[in-house]
Amino acid sequence: MQTHQQKLDMANYLRGLIPWTSNIVLHTHSDDSYQDKYLEPMLGTGTIDGPSMQVANPARVHERMRKWVEASEDAGERWVVNLDEIGPASMGVMPDSYDTST
Repeated sequence: MQTHQQKLDMANYLRGLIPWTSNIVLHTHSDDSYQDKYLEPMLGTGTIDGPSMQVANPARVHERMRKWVEASEDAGERWVVNLDEIGPASMGVMPDSYDTST
């Protein structure tokens, strides 16, 4: 696992390497406490443009995405918060008819 400084260094390296404007993001795992521990230190650093989220519970996607949009705004730099993995890894995205409460 990378240290916080390694994440900052990696993002800065990528930003200097890419000759065009591009979003620099960090991928997260689906565990809320891990996301918080991983992303909170990045707020306000100006190093990344946002997280690329993984959210296991489809019913919590809006809540988790909104948390990081608002937290980044509060830190003075609005992140682009995107979702690249949704649902349990064993199931992926389920149809709308699937009851997430079961």
